Amino acid sequence: METKHYVDWYQTVTVVNEGDVTYVWKYLETEYVGSTYQTSYYPEPCSTSGAGNNGAATPIIHSPSYIYPAISEADWWEQDKICYDASFINNAYIKNAWDKLISGSITFDMLSNLVDESAEAEVCLYVQDVVTYQGGEVNGITNGRAFPITVTISASKASERSEIDVARTLLHEMIHAEMYRKILSVDGQSGLSPDNFPDIFDYYSRYLPIQKEDGTWSYPNGSPQHNLMAQHYLRQMARVLMQFDGVDPDNYMMHPVYEAIAWAGLHNTEVWSQLDPVEREFIEQKWAELNSRPKCQ
Repeated sequence: METKHYVDWYQTVTVVNEGDVTYVWKYLETEYVGSTYQTSYYPEPCSTSGAGNNGAATPIIHSPSYIYPAISEADWWEQDKICYDASFINNAYIKNAWDKLISGSITFDMLSNLVDESAEAEVCLYVQDVVTYQGGEVNGITNGRAFPITVTISASKASERSEIDVARTLLHEMIHAEMYRKILSVDGQSGLSPDNFPDIFDYYSRYLPIQKEDGTWSYPNGSPQHNLMAQHYLRQMARVLMQFDGVDPDNYMMHPVYEAIAWAGLHNTEVWSQLDPVEREFIEQKWAELNSRPKCQ
């Protein structure tokens, strides 16, 4: 099945009437930007395979400073700022969770710096059957040594977990990607300073790795990025997950529940160790309730 894609172009026009200035949109043209081709079929429930994408055309978006395309926030993600490997596109469960996640306005506000005006994609998304780190299987991993930053999600882990938990992993890894993007923008950790990214500079200065007897490196108090995430990102992550789950993000009675979900992957931090035992017990209880949700929901 072929789906054709178009972009409507508008220009802002300044109207002055007896000293009053207003701005209106003037329609310019509709531009064809490419087609996608998809073979549709019905996967088994909770299947981690999905429809393929047979060489979709790449949209070319021209954006002079005075012209703005009338497209939604979610449409920005579909441009060439983030690349999607076939392994990611073809995993229906993970791709569906991603599409639902980025359709939220709070997600866009949180991660829109990844979709800037650079000519090339800065982040590429992949899926592998199994993803490992330091000898153990993990939900996902982000490699930020150079552009493009890569985010790889474990298909086997995703198939065992609920949809919102998969979305949490995607959000968690994309926050890593955003931190790495900032670090790479100043030519690596050595370029960090209080003048460019003070929070990241602070955490990379305080949370240093140590070398173990076997020659490997570890963070005794958690990595700088995980500690930064636990200290400064949890509230916004909770709002993203609430919106994903169809819950009003301003319902603060439910906020602690979704903040508990966001804590996953951050238990090895100094911030976690300093929590009151009662609060840790509440978080673990809510996490257990999440794990009891039917898979693919």
